[in-house]
Parts: sequence; structure tokens; C-alpha cells
Amino acid sequence: MSLVGSVLTVGDHQFDEVVPDDVVIVAIGKAAAAMATGASAAVGASRGLVVTSFGANAPYRVCLGSHPIPDQTSLQCGRELLAFVAATQPSDVVVFLVSGGGSAVATVPVEGVSIADIAETNRLLIASGMPIEEINAVRSSLSLIKGGGLSNATSAKRQATLIMSDVVGAGPAHVASGPSIGFSLGCESRRVIEDWGLRSDLPDSVVAAIDDSQPVVTTGAPIYDVVGSPEIAAMAAAADLRYRGFDVSVGRTQIRGEARNEAVALIDTTLPGV
Repeated sequence: MSLVGSVLTVGDHQFDEVVPDDVVIVAIGKAAAAMATGASAAVGASRGLVVTSFGANAPYRVCLGSHPIPDQTSLQCGRELLAFVAATQPSDVVVFLVSGGGSAVATVPVEGVSIADIAETNRLLIASGMPIEEINAVRSSLSLIKGGGLSNATSAKRQATLIMSDVVGAGPAHVASGPSIGFSLGCESRRVIEDWGLRSDLPDSVVAAIDDSQPVVTTGAPIYDVVGSPEIAAMAAAADLRYRGFDVSVGRTQIRGEARNEAVALIDTTLPGV
């Protein structure tokens, strides 16, 4: 990000006729504090909110929610997040800084669904072993924030999203369940709970909400850039090691599963006999 003269650059996108007071920083997820700190230093924005899962220094107010299972703190942070975004003006430029963990740390359920229902649903989804894409389809249909809901809460005409991705094999809209760009995520929620046999296990309020859900509608394509991901991290580490004189090759960057098991399997594959 940068603000040179009156031109704000966010990733590969530019906005004209911008002053620092127009810029609003909204950071959510485990990397929120660090991302907000960098954004503040880059553009001098005075307004911002950071929603994360652990205490950290940040240039804006920090709200701490629970991770990986949402609780009352997540509900409080979600409500504060929606109120903060709703208070922005049409002339503002809202920059969403989205990172992994955002699905849990800020949660506002749809009407009729309690935070306890959301917590139980998250436990069932995670325990099922379903891929993150399908977990997020269900999460989005139950949330006022996920699946583009946060983006639709602001009247600001100019928005951009920078994403620090922790997902493997899924698109950037799945990071934190796509609060600013994942407008179609909830479309498959009914199919998902049927395919995984969860309809009878989920709370009744959750099943009713899924049956009644409609994806958030957007009038245009969202603006976003992925600034970090497992693949980007692997490539950067390899480049640094080469610079230091090591002979480096990058193995697999699309690994799913329990990290401790996958690490052993990767070593067995690449370094047999070690």
C-alpha cells in the first residue's frame, strides 16, 4: 500500500483523489495487527479497527475474539466490526486486511441462530473432515459478516481487500470465509449438509437458517490482491536460502492434513533413508 500525492495504491489497484482521512483500515484474522501496522505506516490512515485472537500492538483499537471456536467474545467483536464498517461514509476508501482465523474471531449469526449454535456447528464441521470450501459454504449462510456481508455493511463506494491466505487448494474468497469478497460462498450450504449427513446433527435453528439462506448480492466485481499464501511463503524462503548460498528446491506447496504427519511423509519422500 502507498499514498503518493492523492493516489492511493492498494495491491495492483489505484484510487484517485484520496487524502489520509479518507482511508479506513479494517483488519481481521490472526495477522490483523501486523497487517494494520504496516498499512498505517504506509498511508497514515487515522481510522481503523483490528479484530484478532491474541493481544498485540496495533495503531488502532483491537478487539479480541475466540479461535478456533467462536464464543461471546467473537460475537462482541463481530458486532463492533459491523458497527464500525457501517459508520463509514460514501466518500471513504475502506481497505479490508483479511487473514486466516477471521471466521472465528468475529461472528454475528443470522436471526434466530445463537452463538452457542454457531460454536456447535463449527465443532461438527471441523470434526467431519470436510474441506475448507464446504465448511465456509455453511459458515457463510449463517453469518451477517461472512460471504461478503462485511463489504455490504459499508456505504463506501471505494473498497479494496488485501489477503494473507492460510488456505491450501482453495481460492482467496475462502480466507476468513470471504467477509469482503466471498459473495457466492453460501450457495452450496444446503447441499453440503446433505452430502455429509449433518442435517440431523446440526441445531434446528441452524438447519432452518440454511434452508432459508440467500447469498449476499454484489453490484460489481470485488477488488482484491493476495499478498501472502503458503506458496508465496515457500517461494520467498527458497529465494532467501539461495541468496545465502544453499542449493534449494521447492517441494509440494499444496499439502493438506495434520502438519506433524505430513512433515514426516514429506521428509520420507524427499530424503529417503534419513
